[in-house]
Amino acid sequence: MDYIPDINRFIKELNYDTPVCSSPLKVYDGDSFEDRMIRYQEWNALEKKVKKFVQQNLMVNGNLRQGTKLYHSTLNADLDFDKFDKNMKTFFGLDIVISLWYILEMAESNEQKTGELPQYGYLYEFELTKPLKVDKYIENIGEHPSGVDICEDRLGVCVHPQITFHGISRFDQGPFDLSIEVTMGPNALPYLLLIKKYKVGVRNLKKFRSYPLSSLDIISYMDKGEDMLTFIHISELKNVEMPIPRQSITRNFLSMRPKSKTRKSKTRKSKTRKSKARKSKARKSKARKSKARKSKTRKSKTRKSNARKTRKNKKI
Repeated sequence: MDYIPDINRFIKELNYDTPVCSSPLKVYDGDSFEDRMIRYQEWNALEKKVKKFVQQNLMVNGNLRQGTKLYHSTLNADLDFDKFDKNMKTFFGLDIVISLWYILEMAESNEQKTGELPQYGYLYEFELTKPLKVDKYIENIGEHPSGVDICEDRLGVCVHPQITFHGISRFDQGPFDLSIEVTMGPNALPYLLLIKKYKVGVRNLKKFRSYPLSSLDIISYMDKGEDMLTFIHISELKNVEMPIPRQSITRNFLSMRPKSKTRKSKTRKSKTRKSKARKSKARKSKARKSKARKSKTRKSKTRKSNARKTRKNKKI
């Protein structure tokens, strides 16, 4: 099977350019037409990047490629597709981000209904065992699949960029992430092979709900035999203490941290400093050698001069 680029890394890089606190789907108080157009243009540029990445890397001849990862989240510890309503559409993330935050959305919805906030949610990672035909790619982030006939059809499969909300209470003020979603019917479920199930702490999601994706990292680790996922602020990554073994997303398939411009800058500065140090050392060495040669020459001339004077005095 051909190599499939890591879409989670692409999404992480993409969200460095996301206008994190302005949604293209909402009209804000005091908005002018110009304000809305600027906001739409910001998101529109990202829509085009998403489309280019998906069509160049994840789709071949109108199909999602075999081996493509899909993520689905739920509050249930045991996911059973056989219990799904055969007339209902199902949503999967092409990246891990939207599925993680959807856990918080479901948990808060449950809290509103029952007064209890679930302690954990579960994220399931699947892989396509064969190519999956895509009936429509929706480019416009403001166009929801529920308003597209082929996507509403129980057998239709649609791919589209999707704004990710950090829980119900953050619908209005953000921050907002940009993710990619797949809408499919029950006919596509047999294409999916379960790879791994992660347990996700709901309170951890709430803790970082006000942070944009660009400032967060994800750690996967084992706890009592279960695979866990948790958000952490990138400034704390080096100091985090968790059960061993743990994996930073910077080192495994979940990697979403882009190549840091700061690290590149530091590398360039380090190389410059080393180069300057080498040149300075070479100049000093050359100067010392030159000074030593001149000193040696002067001493030699002095000795010769003294010798000549001594010979003259003897003759006299």
